Amino acid sequence: MTAARVVLWVMAALFSASSLQILLIAGGFLGLGTALPYAVIAALCALCAVRLPRFALGGAVGLHVLLALVFFTQMARIGLGEPMGLVGMLLPLTVVALLLLPSSREHLRGNRR
Repeated sequence: MTAARVVLWVMAALFSASSLQILLIAGGFLGLGTALPYAVIAALCALCAVRLPRFALGGAVGLHVLLALVFFTQMARIGLGEPMGLVGMLLPLTVVALLLLPSSREHLRGNRR
């Protein structure tokens, strides 16, 4: 469970850095509009990292929806010819794999009662 939280924090930091980079390069309202989705995803990753130990069924489903969104945005990056999308694709898959470990499933199942 702790490793999944660390990976979520890493994802939040990477999306925050991407958001800031886009905002600084594009500038103005165009940069703000382009950077806003990345900032929202970063905030959601940070929120999930904080709340992960206390997640119930709804939180776990929400986390998986967020991870699917991140996965598909990284697939789009690969489709646009950006090879770092492959690294970005591996992060949500790592979180899903860590959440599917028996100890993590037992912890999440215990919080649902």
